[in-house]
Amino acid sequence: MKSSIYNHKEEASILVTALLTITVLMVSMGAFLSLVSYQLRSDTRSECWNMAIAVAEAGVEEGHAHLNQNGLSNLVSNGWTSTGTNTVFKTRRLGSNYFSVTIFSNRLARIVSEGAVWVPASTGSNYVTRKVEVTVKNPGILRNALLLLNSVGGNGGNPIIDSFSSTNGPYTLATRRDNADIQCLGTNSGCVDVGNSKVYGKINTLPTGSVICANGAIGDTNWNATQTGIEPGWVDNSMRVFPVPDAPVAAFTGSFPDKGSYQGTNYSYVMGTGKYYLSSLNLSGQGNMIVTGDAQLRISNSIKIAGQGCIIIASNASLTIYMEGSSASLSGLGIINQNGLASKYMFYGSTNTTSIDVTGNGDAYGVYYAPQADMKLSGNGSFCGAFVAKSVNNGGGASIHYDEELAKLDVGNYEWTIDSWNEL
Repeated sequence: MKSSIYNHKEEASILVTALLTITVLMVSMGAFLSLVSYQLRSDTRSECWNMAIAVAEAGVEEGHAHLNQNGLSNLVSNGWTSTGTNTVFKTRRLGSNYFSVTIFSNRLARIVSEGAVWVPASTGSNYVTRKVEVTVKNPGILRNALLLLNSVGGNGGNPIIDSFSSTNGPYTLATRRDNADIQCLGTNSGCVDVGNSKVYGKINTLPTGSVICANGAIGDTNWNATQTGIEPGWVDNSMRVFPVPDAPVAAFTGSFPDKGSYQGTNYSYVMGTGKYYLSSLNLSGQGNMIVTGDAQLRISNSIKIAGQGCIIIASNASLTIYMEGSSASLSGLGIINQNGLASKYMFYGSTNTTSIDVTGNGDAYGVYYAPQADMKLSGNGSFCGAFVAKSVNNGGGASIHYDEELAKLDVGNYEWTIDSWNEL
């Protein structure tokens, strides 16, 4: 009997030991599985976390492309909705993930994009999110002294092409700078011929284009002071093709400007602040125009200024001309811009405008934006401003002083470039 009791006790001890062992193994297995599960969730969440930045950047890319395609004038399009002044928003799903992106638009725009990635079997939030902010800048189509679709020639006289900033006052030799860049999209060898010009700036052409510099100079201020020819690094033929937008179109009819008197002088036309229309403008002799406010003038046919004819833009006034005809000849006294600021006189030539002649021996201030026009500059005066044209022939030797402040104007949709990137 004692032997039987002993066997039962031994069997019970073995059973208890086995149960304890199984329990320990099950607890260990549970802990191991829990650890594996946690590690799997951690790895999955980490992968989703890394993926979220890629989704956020996809939103940045969409916002960047939207700016390049539509500029500032048509941002509420292609699924983008307005959420405030100069602010648009869009959400796009990418499978189970999505991004939400906002564009805060100005000359220096911000794109804020949040990427959200689905986390499978998550115990908390089903999404991980990351947000980035990118600033993009648009230096403006007027960031160059000359932007030519075909060619530029400067063989007359000894013209100077340089730059200054009107925030420091009017142009003088003391305020001269060397940012008068020239960009030429012509495809022919020698599409830029500076002749005897001194160019205080860089020249960029397409790979098939090239620059001729006979007796002139291209380079910085120090180079132009003592050297001729091209300073190393100041001519580049690796520029890629980019679209040059057509000039803006006057979306108004306008009223006919009347005769009148201003400060005791009679004028054929007096324009204050408003929108005006003329079929053609012909000023000669004593027939002059005065602008006393912020005027916009639409002209459907030709412009001709000759003799003693002129357009006077009074101090604190401005004039924007929308030219729809084929030709404009601005000689005589031309455009007298009493502000001394190029931004106060803007000339837009439509796709029909193919010829613009500007003649003068005095100081002129303004911007000519006519991508389809062949421009001819005559006379030995100076021009403070910028040109966008098919071609420019500076046969008279007029000097061009580019006002760097023009780059800040919202003229044309240029390519927006990324300036900074930051994760929020």
